[in-house]
Amino acid sequence: MTMRHWTLLILIAIISAIITAGCVTTGVESVVYEDSAFVFQIRDTDIPDNLMVLIIINRIDGLYQEEEETIYTPLEYVPGEDTISIDTPLPEGSYKAHLILFQDGKRLNGYIINFKVDTEDRR
Repeated sequence: MTMRHWTLLILIAIISAIITAGCVTTGVESVVYEDSAFVFQIRDTDIPDNLMVLIIINRIDGLYQEEEETIYTPLEYVPGEDTISIDTPLPEGSYKAHLILFQDGKRLNGYIINFKVDTEDRR
């Protein structure tokens, strides 16, 4: 290989490293539905100020799904804490929820959770 080929390979490797270094996004971890609320953690040390969450909740009945509720709200969080809670009382039943984070109208990350609400859980 000539010196020009080696230089080109090194340049491509450096450019690729620079481009992929900024691809870390704000992510959602360990979503649970407990005490009539969605509770989840944000995987990021610097949570953006203008972060929005969309939660689409579908009730599952056998093989059918029907949209039960849709929530679109700004995230309210305390700096230094990464746990978010969104109150969402639901009637007894089986559900699937799609939780999606947005910033400036762009989708950052998403999470899907299947869960069941029982009368015992609501006490």
